[in-house]
Amino acid sequence: MHAAAERAVKGTTADQAAFVKSGYADAQRRDRTARDADERHAREVTAASRDFVRKIAERDPGEQVRVAAQWALRPGAVDADVDEFFDYGWASGAALDLEAYRLRVADAEVERHRVLMRLIAAASEAEEALKDSADVAKARAVAERAWQDMARHADAASKAWTAEQDLAEGQAGNWREIARLSAEGSEQLWKRISGAAGSSRDAWTAEQAEAARTVESWKKLLEQAEANSARLHT
Repeated sequence: MHAAAERAVKGTTADQAAFVKSGYADAQRRDRTARDADERHAREVTAASRDFVRKIAERDPGEQVRVAAQWALRPGAVDADVDEFFDYGWASGAALDLEAYRLRVADAEVERHRVLMRLIAAASEAEEALKDSADVAKARAVAERAWQDMARHADAASKAWTAEQDLAEGQAGNWREIARLSAEGSEQLWKRISGAAGSSRDAWTAEQAEAARTVESWKKLLEQAEANSARLHT
């Protein structure tokens, strides 16, 4: 309406008269229509955002992200809770999920290496005992079983890390898609998660690569243990 009035002021006397007669009412109707459209758009965005948060609450691969989304949609929640999820809860939940993953895999790997050291020591002792054993066949069988025990442990560790690799890859793909949506979306609500989405994508991509490297290291240990077992079997 302001633009229409400005044009009338700058126009001729006839333009000003026409604006006073009917232009003001026309401009007011156009303004009202535009405002109504904006309000409908805002409601549509809120509904679409709520639907997306609901999907996250049900299917996101991160437990803490799911919890944050569920809280944003809890009974009695309002639009501000959804806003807060995009502004803070989503990124906070993602950071907690990443940290929980790192702590869990680190603790599990410490325990695997503790067991590995024990198995290597047992196999090495069995090999040493074989040198001076009066019953070579029996001592050889003991040493062979010791290396087989290590092989089974390495195989289990490799499989466990393959599962972790798949998990990290899934998270990386999930955040890659969120980063894309936040970059392409026109709504400010989505823009808020853009930085956190990119950081989470990169972090999980790095975790996936590290898991892949760890899988290969355990596979090499498996091959070594199998080779030692085969050597004693001949």
